[in-house]
Amino acid sequence: MKKRAFARLFLGLAAATEVRSADHIEINGAFDGTDIITISQDHAHWNHLFGDLNISGVSINGVQWQPSVLFDLPNSGATTFLTNKVNFATAQLTVLEGRDTVVLNRSRDNITLSIADTPGGQDEYHFLIDFPEVPTLEINANIDGSDELHISFAGARWIHKQWSWPTEVSLNGVLWDPASATYLTNLGPTIFMPQAVKFANAVLVETSARDLMTLRASEDGVILNFADNYVGADRYHALIAFPPDDAANNAGIAVLPSGGISVGNAAGLSIATQRGVWYELEVTSSLEPIDWQASGSFIRGNGSVMTLFDPSQPNGTRFYRIVSRPRPN
Repeated sequence: MKKRAFARLFLGLAAATEVRSADHIEINGAFDGTDIITISQDHAHWNHLFGDLNISGVSINGVQWQPSVLFDLPNSGATTFLTNKVNFATAQLTVLEGRDTVVLNRSRDNITLSIADTPGGQDEYHFLIDFPEVPTLEINANIDGSDELHISFAGARWIHKQWSWPTEVSLNGVLWDPASATYLTNLGPTIFMPQAVKFANAVLVETSARDLMTLRASEDGVILNFADNYVGADRYHALIAFPPDDAANNAGIAVLPSGGISVGNAAGLSIATQRGVWYELEVTSSLEPIDWQASGSFIRGNGSVMTLFDPSQPNGTRFYRIVSRPRPN
């Protein structure tokens, strides 16, 4: 039975060891219950929701962290855990060890890790967060009034609405005078995006604006709106990143080939698993028509051969299949 633990309200600094990497995050430690860790360039924050917080041996890039003593870990001085600036919008999670749930959520300025260890007692978790290089688009312009910029892979279109036309406009270093030509072709000497990107995943990772600048993303392109209400023009800057789709999204419901499954006794099916992937046993009593139903049997792969059993202990003929999912439904 887990016991609710309350953090002691005093501060203490974690002792620093050698930082493993400047541009990725590695977390090791024992978890018991439910915890949320938010990591930004400035600090890491631990939000404990349930379970035993008096755990030891948690480290972030080699920096020891005792969350029951210190909820906020500064990324400076003796507790520096991330020395390079990273693009949090591109973060990718790899779970190397852990018996329950680890989920990563990304934003422009930080990442949030949700860890849920629901079995009794604590267990060791080990995961990596990488920040791969992704295509970007840097936009600079002097704005005075209201403007709208449409960008697709074919090119860019500038729609001027109010006050003065923008000046000193550049897209990834390509100079452009929208007052003379409202369309910029993404081709030849004016190519500003040399590779295809996933426009729907666009995120603003850097901005500099004294008034309004917004981003709208779709499958076909992005739209930036500028609104400068002050007297005179001012410099506006935007850096847009285009991270790819999460790999887990592509594994939504992948039916495994029968050659990778072996049937055992007591309605058990064994399969060679991939670490961190969830597998579900589905069942039907007839193939005409096929009506696959969840059996309620899940396992999380650990890289070895594992077995799923039908918990209903059925009588008669039943047909089974195994599907893989990024997480249980």
